[in-house]
Amino acid sequence: MKYTQQPLRANGASPAQTIAIIASAMLFFVSAFGQSGAEAENYTNEFGTQLTQGGEAVGYINAGDYLGFDNFFLPPEFDSIEIDLAISPGASNPDDRIILTVGGQAGLKLASLKPASTGGWNNFETQTFNASVVSIYGGNTVDFYFNFEGSGYIADLDAFRFIKEAENYDAQSGTQLVENGDAVGYINAGDNFGYNDFTLPDDFDTIEINLAVPAYQNNSDDRIILTWGGPQGLKLAYLKPNATGGWSNYEKQQFNVGGLEAFAGSTADLYFTFEGTGYIVNIESFRFLKSGQ
Repeated sequence: MKYTQQPLRANGASPAQTIAIIASAMLFFVSAFGQSGAEAENYTNEFGTQLTQGGEAVGYINAGDYLGFDNFFLPPEFDSIEIDLAISPGASNPDDRIILTVGGQAGLKLASLKPASTGGWNNFETQTFNASVVSIYGGNTVDFYFNFEGSGYIADLDAFRFIKEAENYDAQSGTQLVENGDAVGYINAGDNFGYNDFTLPDDFDTIEINLAVPAYQNNSDDRIILTWGGPQGLKLAYLKPNATGGWSNYEKQQFNVGGLEAFAGSTADLYFTFEGTGYIVNIESFRFLKSGQ
Protein backbone atom coordinates (compact mmCIF):
# COMPACT_ATOMS: atom_id res chain seq x y z
CA MET A 1 0.00 0.00 0.00
CA LYS A 2 1.47 3.34 -1.06
CA TYR A 3 1.00 6.36 1.23
CA THR A 4 0.94 9.82 -0.34
CA GLN A 5 0.42 13.17 1.26
CA GLN A 6 -3.06 14.60 0.77
CA PRO A 7 -4.37 18.02 1.87
CA LEU A 8 -6.35 17.78 5.09
CA ARG A 9 -9.85 19.12 4.53
CA ALA A 10 -11.58 19.93 7.79
CA ASN A 11 -14.79 21.35 6.34
CA GLY A 12 -16.50 23.71 8.78
CA ALA A 13 -13.85 23.22 11.45
CA SER A 14 -12.36 26.09 13.40
CA PRO A 15 -8.57 26.60 13.30
CA ALA A 16 -8.29 25.01 16.75
CA GLN A 17 -10.35 22.00 15.61
CA THR A 18 -8.24 21.66 12.49
CA ILE A 19 -5.06 21.65 14.58
CA ALA A 20 -6.57 18.94 16.78
CA ILE A 21 -7.42 16.87 13.70
CA ILE A 22 -3.88 17.25 12.38
CA ALA A 23 -2.40 16.27 15.76
CA SER A 24 -4.61 13.19 15.90
CA ALA A 25 -3.63 12.21 12.36
CA MET A 26 0.06 12.65 13.20
CA LEU A 27 -0.30 10.48 16.30
CA PHE A 28 -1.90 7.73 14.22
CA PHE A 29 0.82 8.05 11.60
CA VAL A 30 3.63 7.65 14.13
CA SER A 31 1.87 4.73 15.81
CA ALA A 32 1.27 3.00 12.49
CA PHE A 33 4.86 3.29 11.31
CA GLY A 34 6.79 3.34 14.55
CA GLN A 35 7.97 1.29 17.47
CA SER A 36 9.46 -1.81 15.86
CA GLY A 37 9.15 -2.10 12.10
CA ALA A 38 7.04 -1.81 8.97
CA GLU A 39 6.03 -3.53 5.76
CA ALA A 40 8.30 -2.33 2.95
CA GLU A 41 5.35 -1.50 0.69
CA ASN A 42 4.06 0.96 3.30
CA TYR A 43 6.71 3.52 2.40
CA THR A 44 5.89 7.21 2.36
CA ASN A 45 8.37 8.04 -0.38
CA GLU A 46 10.17 6.08 -3.09
CA PHE A 47 12.10 6.41 -6.29
CA GLY A 48 12.63 3.86 -9.05
CA THR A 49 11.02 0.85 -7.37
CA GLN A 50 7.97 -1.25 -8.19
CA LEU A 51 5.62 -3.33 -6.06
CA THR A 52 5.98 -7.11 -6.40
CA GLN A 53 4.40 -10.20 -4.84
CA GLY A 54 0.91 -8.87 -5.47
CA GLY A 55 1.78 -5.59 -3.78
CA GLU A 56 3.24 -7.24 -0.67
CA ALA A 57 6.90 -6.40 -1.38
CA VAL A 58 9.05 -3.82 -3.15
CA GLY A 59 11.32 -4.86 -6.01
CA TYR A 60 13.02 -3.93 -9.28
CA ILE A 61 15.47 -1.98 -7.13
CA ASN A 62 18.57 -0.57 -8.82
CA ALA A 63 21.43 1.57 -7.60
CA GLY A 64 20.14 5.08 -6.88
CA ASP A 65 16.64 3.92 -6.01
CA TYR A 66 15.31 4.43 -2.49
CA LEU A 67 12.49 3.70 -0.06
CA GLY A 68 11.58 6.26 2.60
CA PHE A 69 9.62 6.17 5.83
CA ASP A 70 9.11 9.79 6.85
CA ASN A 71 8.27 10.68 10.45
CA PHE A 72 9.25 7.18 11.54
CA PHE A 73 9.52 6.71 15.30
CA LEU A 74 12.50 4.47 16.02
CA PRO A 75 12.02 2.21 19.05
CA PRO A 76 13.99 3.30 22.11
CA GLU A 77 15.89 0.00 22.46
CA PHE A 78 17.42 -2.03 19.61
CA ASP A 79 20.79 -3.06 18.25
CA SER A 80 19.95 -4.97 15.04
CA ILE A 81 17.63 -4.73 12.07
CA GLU A 82 15.96 -7.73 10.49
CA ILE A 83 15.06 -7.42 6.81
CA ASP A 84 12.85 -9.92 4.98
CA LEU A 85 14.34 -9.93 1.49
CA ALA A 86 14.85 -11.97 -1.64
CA ILE A 87 17.73 -12.05 -4.14
CA SER A 88 18.33 -14.32 -7.11
CA PRO A 89 21.79 -15.98 -7.07
CA GLY A 90 22.56 -14.55 -10.50
CA ALA A 91 21.74 -11.02 -9.33
CA SER A 92 23.88 -11.02 -6.18
CA ASN A 93 26.98 -8.89 -6.75
CA PRO A 94 29.85 -8.14 -4.35
CA ASP A 95 29.23 -4.38 -4.55
CA ASP A 96 25.49 -4.57 -3.72
CA ARG A 97 24.62 -2.64 -0.58
CA ILE A 98 21.55 -1.47 1.34
CA ILE A 99 22.38 1.92 2.91
CA LEU A 100 20.43 3.08 5.97
CA THR A 101 20.10 6.86 6.31
CA VAL A 102 18.30 9.24 8.64
CA GLY A 103 17.26 12.73 7.64
CA GLY A 104 15.89 11.80 4.24
CA GLN A 105 17.21 10.19 1.07
CA ALA A 106 20.33 12.37 1.10
CA GLY A 107 20.65 12.30 4.88
CA LEU A 108 23.28 10.88 7.18
CA LYS A 109 24.49 7.43 6.08
CA LEU A 110 24.56 5.28 9.18
CA ALA A 111 25.03 1.70 7.98
CA SER A 112 26.00 -0.20 4.83
CA LEU A 113 24.46 -3.68 4.69
CA LYS A 114 25.53 -6.51 2.37
CA PRO A 115 22.55 -8.75 1.61
CA ALA A 116 23.15 -12.39 0.68
CA SER A 117 21.46 -14.41 -2.05
CA THR A 118 18.31 -16.23 -0.94
CA GLY A 119 18.06 -18.56 -3.94
CA GLY A 120 15.48 -16.67 -5.96
CA TRP A 121 13.29 -13.59 -6.23
CA ASN A 122 10.39 -15.49 -4.65
CA ASN A 123 12.46 -16.97 -1.81
CA PHE A 124 12.18 -14.45 0.98
CA GLU A 125 14.22 -14.95 4.13
CA THR A 126 15.04 -12.93 7.20
CA GLN A 127 18.57 -11.52 7.29
CA THR A 128 19.86 -9.75 10.39
CA PHE A 129 22.29 -6.83 10.33
CA ASN A 130 24.02 -4.84 13.03
CA ALA A 131 22.24 -1.51 13.52
CA SER A 132 23.92 -0.28 16.68
CA VAL A 133 24.95 2.95 14.94
CA VAL A 134 21.31 3.61 14.05
CA SER A 135 20.26 2.95 17.65
CA ILE A 136 21.71 6.28 18.80
CA TYR A 137 18.53 7.76 17.27
CA GLY A 138 16.31 5.34 19.20
CA GLY A 139 13.28 6.99 20.78
CA ASN A 140 13.23 9.75 18.15
CA THR A 141 11.12 10.48 15.10
CA VAL A 142 13.26 10.57 11.96
CA ASP A 143 12.97 10.30 8.20
CA PHE A 144 14.33 6.76 7.82
CA TYR A 145 15.46 5.70 4.34
CA PHE A 146 16.78 2.66 2.52
CA ASN A 147 19.17 3.65 -0.27
CA PHE A 148 20.77 1.20 -2.65
CA GLU A 149 24.16 0.79 -4.30
CA GLY A 150 25.43 -1.92 -6.64
CA SER A 151 24.85 -3.51 -10.02
CA GLY A 152 21.60 -4.60 -11.64
CA TYR A 153 18.64 -5.50 -9.45
CA ILE A 154 19.85 -5.48 -5.86
CA ALA A 155 17.12 -6.94 -3.61
CA ASP A 156 13.37 -7.27 -3.12
CA LEU A 157 12.23 -6.10 0.32
CA ASP A 158 9.15 -7.39 2.13
CA ALA A 159 9.45 -5.99 5.68
CA PHE A 160 11.89 -4.85 8.35
CA ARG A 161 12.01 -4.94 12.14
CA PHE A 162 14.26 -3.51 14.83
CA ILE A 163 15.22 -6.04 17.50
CA LYS A 164 17.24 -6.35 20.69
CA GLU A 165 19.82 -9.15 20.62
CA ALA A 166 19.52 -11.26 23.78
CA GLU A 167 23.29 -11.81 24.04
CA ASN A 168 23.90 -8.07 24.39
CA TYR A 169 22.79 -8.12 28.03
CA ASP A 170 24.43 -5.95 30.69
CA ALA A 171 24.44 -8.64 33.37
CA GLN A 172 23.56 -12.31 33.75
CA SER A 173 23.63 -15.16 36.22
CA GLY A 174 23.79 -18.87 35.39
CA THR A 175 23.41 -18.66 31.60
CA GLN A 176 25.83 -19.37 28.77
CA LEU A 177 26.09 -18.09 25.21
CA VAL A 178 25.12 -20.57 22.49
CA GLU A 179 24.83 -20.51 18.69
CA ASN A 180 28.38 -19.14 18.39
CA GLY A 181 27.56 -16.31 20.75
CA ASP A 182 24.32 -15.31 19.04
CA ALA A 183 21.88 -16.53 21.69
CA VAL A 184 21.57 -17.16 25.43
CA GLY A 185 21.10 -20.74 26.60
CA TYR A 186 21.67 -23.35 29.32
CA ILE A 187 18.97 -21.50 31.26
CA ASN A 188 17.66 -23.09 34.46
CA ALA A 189 15.20 -21.91 37.07
CA GLY A 190 16.74 -19.05 39.01
CA ASP A 191 18.98 -17.89 36.16
CA ASN A 192 18.59 -14.42 34.70
CA PHE A 193 19.96 -11.86 32.27
CA GLY A 194 19.12 -8.20 31.98
CA TYR A 195 19.48 -4.79 30.40
CA ASN A 196 20.23 -1.73 32.50
CA ASP A 197 18.29 1.50 31.98
CA PHE A 198 15.98 -0.11 29.43
CA THR A 199 13.29 2.21 28.04
CA LEU A 200 9.97 0.63 27.11
CA PRO A 201 8.14 1.94 24.01
CA ASP A 202 5.33 4.45 24.41
CA ASP A 203 2.81 2.13 22.78
CA PHE A 204 2.97 -1.67 22.94
CA ASP A 205 0.93 -4.67 24.02
CA THR A 206 3.11 -7.57 22.87
CA ILE A 207 6.61 -8.94 23.29
CA GLU A 208 7.98 -11.10 20.50
CA ILE A 209 10.79 -13.47 21.52
CA ASN A 210 12.87 -15.52 19.10
CA LEU A 211 13.41 -18.71 21.10
CA ALA A 212 14.11 -22.42 20.92
CA VAL A 213 13.10 -25.36 23.13
CA PRO A 214 12.61 -29.04 22.20
CA ALA A 215 9.34 -30.79 22.99
CA TYR A 216 10.95 -33.24 25.42
CA GLN A 217 12.26 -30.33 27.51
CA ASN A 218 9.12 -28.18 27.37
CA ASN A 219 7.50 -28.58 30.79
CA SER A 220 4.15 -27.28 31.95
CA ASP A 221 5.75 -25.21 34.74
CA ASP A 222 8.36 -23.51 32.55
CA ARG A 223 8.03 -19.73 32.55
CA ILE A 224 9.90 -16.67 31.28
CA ILE A 225 9.32 -13.89 33.82
CA LEU A 226 9.91 -10.25 32.91
CA THR A 227 11.01 -8.22 35.92
CA TRP A 228 11.34 -4.45 36.22
CA GLY A 229 14.04 -2.95 38.43
CA GLY A 230 16.51 -5.85 38.49
CA PRO A 231 16.31 -9.66 38.76
CA GLN A 232 14.45 -9.37 42.07
CA GLY A 233 12.32 -6.48 40.88
CA LEU A 234 8.65 -6.17 40.10
CA LYS A 235 7.37 -9.17 38.15
CA LEU A 236 5.68 -7.73 35.08
CA ALA A 237 4.64 -10.82 33.11
CA TYR A 238 4.76 -14.62 33.15
CA LEU A 239 5.29 -16.07 29.65
CA LYS A 240 4.87 -19.75 28.73
CA PRO A 241 7.14 -20.70 25.80
CA ASN A 242 5.99 -23.40 23.39
CA ALA A 243 8.16 -26.17 21.97
CA THR A 244 9.90 -25.33 18.70
CA GLY A 245 11.26 -28.78 17.78
CA GLY A 246 14.85 -28.46 19.02
CA TRP A 247 17.48 -26.34 20.72
CA SER A 248 18.59 -24.95 17.37
CA ASN A 249 15.10 -24.56 15.90
CA TYR A 250 14.33 -20.92 16.66
CA GLU A 251 10.95 -19.37 16.09
CA LYS A 252 9.33 -16.09 17.01
CA GLN A 253 6.63 -16.41 19.63
CA GLN A 254 4.43 -13.50 20.66
CA PHE A 255 3.07 -12.97 24.15
CA ASN A 256 0.43 -10.47 25.21
CA VAL A 257 1.78 -8.00 27.77
CA GLY A 258 -1.05 -5.50 27.44
CA GLY A 259 -1.25 -5.12 31.20
CA LEU A 260 2.00 -3.17 31.22
CA GLU A 261 0.61 0.11 29.84
CA ALA A 262 1.42 1.86 33.10
CA PHE A 263 5.12 1.33 32.40
CA ALA A 264 5.06 2.55 28.77
CA GLY A 265 7.83 5.06 28.11
CA SER A 266 9.49 4.46 31.48
CA THR A 267 13.10 3.41 32.10
CA ALA A 268 14.46 0.82 34.53
CA ASP A 269 16.51 -2.39 34.54
CA LEU A 270 14.62 -5.02 32.49
CA TYR A 271 15.42 -8.64 33.35
CA PHE A 272 14.46 -12.04 32.00
CA THR A 273 14.17 -14.47 34.90
CA PHE A 274 13.05 -18.08 34.78
CA GLU A 275 11.03 -20.74 36.56
CA GLY A 276 10.60 -24.40 35.66
CA THR A 277 12.33 -27.73 35.38
CA GLY A 278 15.66 -28.49 33.70
CA TYR A 279 16.82 -26.32 30.83
CA ILE A 280 13.94 -23.97 30.05
CA VAL A 281 14.63 -22.11 26.79
CA ASN A 282 17.23 -20.56 24.50
CA ILE A 283 16.62 -16.89 23.59
CA GLU A 284 18.10 -15.20 20.53
CA SER A 285 16.37 -11.80 20.40
CA PHE A 286 13.24 -9.91 21.36
CA ARG A 287 11.23 -6.78 20.60
CA PHE A 288 8.21 -4.98 22.00
CA LEU A 289 5.49 -4.09 19.53
CA LYS A 290 1.88 -3.18 19.01
CA SER A 291 -0.12 -6.22 17.93
CA GLY A 292 -0.46 -6.32 14.16
CA GLN A 293 3.01 -4.96 13.40
